[in-house]
Amino acid sequence: MVVPRERLRLEPGGKSDLPLGSIFKYRLKMTDAIVRTVKRGRPRIDATSIHLTLPPIDLAALDAWIGRQTPPLSRPEAIRIILREKLS
Repeated sequence: MVVPRERLRLEPGGKSDLPLGSIFKYRLKMTDAIVRTVKRGRPRIDATSIHLTLPPIDLAALDAWIGRQTPPLSRPEAIRIILREKLS
């Protein structure tokens, strides 16, 4: 099926069936229509995130302590264990 060029409105001055503003409003309405049902990322827990900066000497000591543990721990898990031991 061949569609005439004037029907496609490819020429300058070709009129669209919709006003120009409705094209932009369509995008806004469609973003409201999309509902994300699956949450992404780590599951939420009741915890507060803190950020810690360690000098190289303390980081080396932490890594040495982690190396002596079996099984090896991640840095965040090692810091949590050390905190629990020192605070209890």
